[in-house]
Amino acid sequence: MVQDFFLRMARGDAGPAYAVVRGALIPVAGLFGWAVSFRNSLYDRNILTRQSAAVPVVSVGNLTVGGTGKTPTVAYVTRALAGLGRRPGILSRGYGGRAGDEGLSDENLQLCESLPGVPLLEDRDRVRGAIRLVAEESVDCIVLDDGFQHRRLSRDLDICLVDATTPVGSGWLLPAGLLLEHLEGLSRATVVLLTRCDLVSREALDALRERIASWTTANLQPTSATLSTDKVQLVGLQGRDRAYLWLFNPQAAWSEVVIEKRSPKPIDAVEVQLDSLAPGRYDVQWWDTREGKIIRREEITVTSAPVRLAAPKFARDVAVKVVPRDTTQD
Repeated sequence: MVQDFFLRMARGDAGPAYAVVRGALIPVAGLFGWAVSFRNSLYDRNILTRQSAAVPVVSVGNLTVGGTGKTPTVAYVTRALAGLGRRPGILSRGYGGRAGDEGLSDENLQLCESLPGVPLLEDRDRVRGAIRLVAEESVDCIVLDDGFQHRRLSRDLDICLVDATTPVGSGWLLPAGLLLEHLEGLSRATVVLLTRCDLVSREALDALRERIASWTTANLQPTSATLSTDKVQLVGLQGRDRAYLWLFNPQAAWSEVVIEKRSPKPIDAVEVQLDSLAPGRYDVQWWDTREGKIIRREEITVTSAPVRLAAPKFARDVAVKVVPRDTTQD
């Protein structure tokens, strides 16, 4: 009964009792918001440092407490990575449990049942957990469950979920509302994914998309980029003035390299074509996803489409980040 009352209050339900309790908690929410903003600023200014895993990391999280569909999204992303020939592992907050153990949370038990054979590890220290997953399970990529606010572990893709039925609750931070941080935090997201869209009207969904566009720095969609060869696969996201792409050599799949002991042949002379990129100056960063470092960087000036980018030589995969020159963050 009490839990239901506070949930309704945090969601923004009307009523004198909700308003009184919410008003009493707003000062606490202000202090909580200040603490979260201060911590984020330390990471933004590199005063607090982020640590990279030895493999690419995809984070799935949200801005609010409560269910937004993280578990099915984690499962979807994990299956997608496995379908690309990768060996993903799932890293979740918890107390050291792993797939097959008793005492896992209901959400993690659900993941284990729907993804048999996929390593899952619970660890309150996500950096330590990432190290363990790579060392003990030989994963070549990690799906970080509920990781949007956990900034100490670097990630290559940040997916933030927004529940279309209750996107921001009352609009206040905890404990007066559902928000875990201010809405400006969405600017860190590579992808903002709306969930439970079937439960709201088309008008409400369009209005929410407009609100989200004002909170984020880019409106990213699946890329339409093409390659000069069919020997490489391409996935990624692209906006009007930026693109985040991943090139993958299918012959370097985990099963072929680890099980069949095949050494992938290096891929050379691959060209990426972007058919829609706004005119301007861009910073192009080619990343070694295994080492988590830039292997080549160049500045280009776009006057008209299409734009062609020559990829560096690689054996397994390589990522490229194309962003406006004046907004580049190292």
